[in-house]
Amino acid sequence: MNYPNTPWIGTSGPVSVGSLNASKIIVDAVDLGELEKIVLLISSKTECKLDIKKLHVQEATKEHPIYVFEVNEEFSVNANKPKIQREIPRSFVIRGEQQKNDIENNLNKESQVKKLTEYTIKVYTGDKRGAGTDANVHIILFGNEDKSEVFQLAHSLEHQNPFERGKVDTFKIKTKNLGSLRSIEIGHDGKGFASGWFLEKVEITDADGNSMHCFNCNRWLSKDESDGLTTVQLYPQLLDF
Repeated sequence: MNYPNTPWIGTSGPVSVGSLNASKIIVDAVDLGELEKIVLLISSKTECKLDIKKLHVQEATKEHPIYVFEVNEEFSVNANKPKIQREIPRSFVIRGEQQKNDIENNLNKESQVKKLTEYTIKVYTGDKRGAGTDANVHIILFGNEDKSEVFQLAHSLEHQNPFERGKVDTFKIKTKNLGSLRSIEIGHDGKGFASGWFLEKVEITDADGNSMHCFNCNRWLSKDESDGLTTVQLYPQLLDF
């Protein structure tokens, strides 16, 4: 039977190992990543007994991790049984402090990924002359616990060219847990011909779909209109279903 990506540890006799003795065997192997099991192969041309309590396996150039395989078995090799092969699962791992910290950090990152929340964002462009824009539109969500990264709203689920006059564009984003939604920042970079944009409102629904936040705007976001702002902070009117 073949055991891909599994280290083989072999020994040949005659071998006598006392209860307080330890033997070191060096084997060459490709990078196997985390060890889950080993295959122990014992062979001898003469009769021998080998009492193995446990095996410690580690890379020769590193102090940690040390993979511990508990065996607690006496093996007898003789003419009737010249070879013994045994698959041994890993018992536990001894890790250094730095490696423990690295693993904990990775687990925290994985936990953060699992806690991502999906939001559905509907953007309403006003029905006014010149209300649409070809500029690059962005949004940031602010909650009572955290804020999201900057999202570029480029791929509408309805339209190839988003933010046209009188149209509604839907976007889906995933971000870390923000807590209760408190406000948003939305705006554009002013690029393109006639980039001024009349934003009517933004509606945001969380993945659970049990509440929707409506952010009314009803104003121009344009350098050429009123106060010249192209980015605004909006606060919600909470709508419960």
